Amino acid sequence: MRDVRSASVIALAALARRRLEGFARHGTTTLEAKSGYALDEQGERKTLGLLRDLDAHPLDIVPTYLGAHMTPPEYDARPDEYIDWMIGHMLPMVREQRLAEFVDAYIDRGGFTLDQARRYFTAARGLGFGLRVHAEQFTRTGAARLACELGAASADHLEQATLEDADALAQSETVATLLPGSVFHLSLPRYAPGRLLIDRGAAVSAGYGFQSRNQSDMQHADGDCLGLPDDDDEHREAITAATVNAAAALQRSQRVGLIEPGNDADLIILNAEDHRELAYWFGVQSGGADDEARRVVYEDNRKRIEEEEIPARDASHD
Repeated sequence: MRDVRSASVIALAALARRRLEGFARHGTTTLEAKSGYALDEQGERKTLGLLRDLDAHPLDIVPTYLGAHMTPPEYDARPDEYIDWMIGHMLPMVREQRLAEFVDAYIDRGGFTLDQARRYFTAARGLGFGLRVHAEQFTRTGAARLACELGAASADHLEQATLEDADALAQSETVATLLPGSVFHLSLPRYAPGRLLIDRGAAVSAGYGFQSRNQSDMQHADGDCLGLPDDDDEHREAITAATVNAAAALQRSQRVGLIEPGNDADLIILNAEDHRELAYWFGVQSGGADDEARRVVYEDNRKRIEEEEIPARDASHD
């Protein structure tokens, strides 16, 4: 938190550009990025403003305000007052300045309760934000069913999800987003029950859950195959989870995630003979990426990203 608050926009932009180039090199074309690592007004505006400036340089970035990540030191032991401050000040400001498309909340030990999150999400939804929920990651809290109740676009993590949660997700419009890379790098003992969720009829997407403090590998396919596949059907389910269902979790399914007439040409071209090689060549770059404007951003592992300069922004910039 202190590092993000104190970092200059120029330093954060340089780090973010390196990360984005790494994601592009490994085949990511569209990603969601969250704030929530400053938790004060200046730091959150700085983070979200940078995401806005970096959008389409070269990847599409879907920004999420994760103000309800944890209680910052200014509100130590006063989480309800912090929720009130976000509802009264931060959410309207973020919406007015169009800094984020979604809001997220961490509902778990060390985070926020269901009642606190419900207040925060209800206010955010009233302002027109889409909702995302950190749900059932370390403990089972009921957050997955809250996501379904409020019509969230996605319930993320779900390592502790149960049969009842799977059935609730299957009967809702909320996508179950699994993040096996996060489990792997945190050395957690339990992955999300992807097989159960799919078999019960939930829409399942797969992401990576990248955090620079504990993950250095950026390959999207790695995150997909960590949770997965034993047979050809499961390989196909993994690809579906990483493409069309991931697009649905970002409310982008009318633009990306499928190769069909009318969608953007947002795709990767793989140097592979079979789709199962995605999981076999774990950690190996295997192709190039085109973005929706039909620019080649990486080709055969040789850098082709445009070197656009991202203008430095003052933290007080609206």
